Amino acid sequence: MQFLESGNPMGGPRVSGLLLLPSMNSHELRNLGQWKTWTRNTVREAPLSPGIYVFRLAEAKTIQRLKGASDILYIGCSTRLRDRLKEHLKVMDVERNTAYRLQRVEQEIGRLEVSWESYDSADKAKDAERLLLAIYEADHIEFPPLNRLEPGRRWRMIEEWLKLEPGRAQDLRGALAKIRSRKVETPHST
Repeated sequence: MQFLESGNPMGGPRVSGLLLLPSMNSHELRNLGQWKTWTRNTVREAPLSPGIYVFRLAEAKTIQRLKGASDILYIGCSTRLRDRLKEHLKVMDVERNTAYRLQRVEQEIGRLEVSWESYDSADKAKDAERLLLAIYEADHIEFPPLNRLEPGRRWRMIEEWLKLEPGRAQDLRGALAKIRSRKVETPHST
């Protein structure tokens, strides 16, 4: 199965229905799903299936990145979307807790929104997350601000998925060329 589809009038690839343009902001994720204000009620709407989810700043706010700016705060995946999103509501007084950091951003910067896409398997969701993280990193020279994986683990995850030799994930230009030329196979969403 090809994960990337042709037919994008803008010339960018499609990622499992997600239209990706040259710089990664939430507006480039065309088919991710409707963006919803981040609340307890929103969590109830999320499916119990595997999938990916993305948090962004509302009201078209962006955060300066090392290269460019983005409104994307966090890219994640789960075997059960609703359960994972529910976990992100459980605030603990620990900075490494994603819920704590989401709440702090909301209090200090402004409203958050979330969107998701379901997949028919956890492996397909994990592959989609890895690809989105790889593209985000290639566009901004860093990962989304609330993704807390230590850099070495992120690189190993991307190397594994893109089938790069160990230590070569730093050179994502070649990996992105593979992705954009549709030489990397990944699953379709449901």
